[in-house]
Amino acid sequence: MQGGTSYGGDYIEYIFNISDIKQLEGLKLKGSFTTYDRFIEGQWESTFTVEQIGESKVIDTNIKLDEITIKKVTVSPLGVTLTAYGNVARNTNDELPLYEFDMTIEYKDGKTAEPFNMMYYSEPGEFNIKYVSSELIDVDKVSSVIINGEQIKFAE
Repeated sequence: MQGGTSYGGDYIEYIFNISDIKQLEGLKLKGSFTTYDRFIEGQWESTFTVEQIGESKVIDTNIKLDEITIKKVTVSPLGVTLTAYGNVARNTNDELPLYEFDMTIEYKDGKTAEPFNMMYYSEPGEFNIKYVSSELIDVDKVSSVIINGEQIKFAE
């Protein structure tokens, strides 16, 4: 089914006829989300809970890239956030330059994972680049994050 929205871009909606919940075993649901600064106020509540898997881990860094410097790396159950500072001139389309990094999460048992989606938002002089994981991250088991080949180790 082809759809559309009144305020933005188009979307495609797929409807599947699932007669037995067992048909969904072994499947994963993934999404790509967009930040939206206009919202509708009201009495909202969710019908699901997200179990917290440990607290966030934060470490100060000093990774320079072009006109910005990554000053903080935060790992949470939902992904990795890079907080960077710098003065970057916006281009003619009023968009910030897109910074992409090779990002790997390393676990204490030697396993690695790569977040699958990236988004960023900014304030004057500050950029927050968020890499979202396809699965919840067990923060307590994270030993380090590798950004463009540079390993950032978290204290035990």
